[in-house]
Amino acid sequence: MRKNLRIRKFLAAGVLLCAMLSAGETSIGGVALGDSFDAVLKKYPFLGKWGQQELTGLPYPLNVGQKRQVYLAQEMTSRIYFYFDAFQKVIAIGLFTANDYADNRVYETSAGLRPTDGLLELKVLYGLPLDITEYDFKDGFGDRVVRRLYYYPDMIVQTRKVNALPEQIDNVIVCQYQLEHVLQEKNYPLPRPGR
Repeated sequence: MRKNLRIRKFLAAGVLLCAMLSAGETSIGGVALGDSFDAVLKKYPFLGKWGQQELTGLPYPLNVGQKRQVYLAQEMTSRIYFYFDAFQKVIAIGLFTANDYADNRVYETSAGLRPTDGLLELKVLYGLPLDITEYDFKDGFGDRVVRRLYYYPDMIVQTRKVNALPEQIDNVIVCQYQLEHVLQEKNYPLPRPGR
């Protein structure tokens, strides 16, 4: 009887752990997806009055297959930025981690990822990514730059590696995107006959 109870507890803990790992990220800096403009304004006064935000297209990966316009709220001295839909709800939250003009606030995701964290902390908090995109180029100084996008449920982390320096997190964006659709577009960017 005790053995069955232990097995049930172990299975329940395993199912709970799997559910937590497969659940998507929902917030950065105390702002969650779906929060109202007024709720975000209380925490981040730089948003100003509604309607003063920049009208722009959807951020990647929400823009895959869509051309809808949204409102972008950002400030040069802040690392965090927000996308709102026409209903004044947060649809995406982004965080620049290497902004020279950044404020001195500490931002973190609901799981605890901070801008100063590295790939080890990212993988400890979220596990292995569902997919990775990599591309490289030479910058204006002739340095070889490798960019990677790590795809997680409802979160994408962009990194940068310059020459032999360690890979660093550059940008984190939280949004509810359709992973299968984005990965299909990423892997087959050109339309094929019969598709």
